[in-house]
Amino acid sequence: MKKLSLLFLTLLLVGGMLPALTRADNDSTSTPKVKRNNKVTAQADLDCVKTALVARETAIGAAYTKYYTAINAALAKRQADLTLAWAKPVVKERRAAIKLAWSDYNKAKKTANKAYNAETKTAWKNFRNAAKVCKINSNSDEPYGLNMGEHGDSSL
Repeated sequence: MKKLSLLFLTLLLVGGMLPALTRADNDSTSTPKVKRNNKVTAQADLDCVKTALVARETAIGAAYTKYYTAINAALAKRQADLTLAWAKPVVKERRAAIKLAWSDYNKAKKTANKAYNAETKTAWKNFRNAAKVCKINSNSDEPYGLNMGEHGDSSL
């Protein structure tokens, strides 16, 4: 009896796996498909989104680089201006020079912030436009990016 039930179990397992092992895709020219949430997406559409994503992230990285370069330059200028200001022996002149150094720094910082925010906003806008062409709703697949990313990237 034990041998019979073991044989039956073996046949059941092999029989259940046999269709999966013998299944072959006869259409070798078709675009590979990826299944997600019961929806099938063409690999070409996924590659299209990946290309748009790389462009977006590269643009955001370049915006960060420009921003930090501008901030570092503003800090170096502020340091030099404050050093010169503190070298002035007359209090009235020193205070005016210190105030000007800080004012110039704040203007440079605001300019860097505006440029960074504009560049990241453009990067996200270009991504959304490119993703529309890809026939994929990237909004549902990348919820953190659209809910936090654009606003998180432009929060400087």
